Amino acid sequence: MDERPSRADRLAAQVAHAARVRALVDPATCYLIRVLGALAPEEVEELGRWQLRNERAEAIVDRLTAALGEPRQVVREVLSNCLRLDVWGEYETSYAEAEHRYRASGESDVVIERKIGRPPSCYPFLLHGVIDLWRPGQAYSSTLIIEDDRQYAVCRGYLVAQGRAYTTSLSLLEASVRGQWEGWSVLWRWF
Repeated sequence: MDERPSRADRLAAQVAHAARVRALVDPATCYLIRVLGALAPEEVEELGRWQLRNERAEAIVDRLTAALGEPRQVVREVLSNCLRLDVWGEYETSYAEAEHRYRASGESDVVIERKIGRPPSCYPFLLHGVIDLWRPGQAYSSTLIIEDDRQYAVCRGYLVAQGRAYTTSLSLLEASVRGQWEGWSVLWRWF
């Protein structure tokens, strides 16, 4: 028997997490926290189904769009990314494997940091299995591409070992506030 939480339970956990993160910084400047905070419990249940019913899901997007006063496309994309990446995504196993590859590589942390950067000029992090970089001086977030698969895995594992690997966007947002990342409030605008 599968003991994983249901998708509805996972989405409900995201909604609760959004409320906790919002309490750290209010008013919240990111769409994700605002969208999750506006979901009604019955909408969480509906969106947590294994098979989404498009007409009901689109009606939820319409209601959120009206309630938040944001463009429909933005609300739909934020909600879609949350469901697809944060609720339905599974990253723990790949993160553990990446950390193992990093530890087995013997690669120097200094060499890795030269490849991916280090705070405060650049905050490398692993989100949804992908290495991203937050550059506060440029107010810019981007995905890092390393063509050598072995090096990419080692860098991913380094970020896991350093506690900079996140399975959800909310975990990243919370870490940026608690860790007092330079420019975190601007980073939030990307979400």
